Amino acid sequence: MWNTVAGAGFFNLIPIDDIHATDRVDAGDEFLDAIKDWGEIANEIDSLTQRRGALRSMTELLEGLWALDVFAWGRRLTRTITGGVLPPSPAFVAEVMLLTKEDFLARYGSDGEEKEYEPAPEHSEDGQQSTAVSLDD
Repeated sequence: MWNTVAGAGFFNLIPIDDIHATDRVDAGDEFLDAIKDWGEIANEIDSLTQRRGALRSMTELLEGLWALDVFAWGRRLTRTITGGVLPPSPAFVAEVMLLTKEDFLARYGSDGEEKEYEPAPEHSEDGQQSTAVSLDD
């Protein structure tokens, strides 16, 4: 998870729905808040001891989610910032989604194959909804 959030300029954090038990929702929110905080200060961490502490913190929170049958999925995306006076430049986005075991099984089944087909947006070649961040008004 560290490699997903460290140094990201933007975060897309997707919590579990409020329909689930309060302890699961709270643990998920605590995890997402913590990884965003760690991601924002990652560039200031300059020692192995501090980095290891961050990794331990994330691992403990992640294990707490697993104990509640809540799972985290993350990826790091590179987007392009355009507009303004500077040339286009890359922007790193950390996307982390939480999913309960029940929600996973309802969507994918026990074999892990997605049950419902959702067509990709027409404007997307890879099926991902993404946009460039523009500084133009």
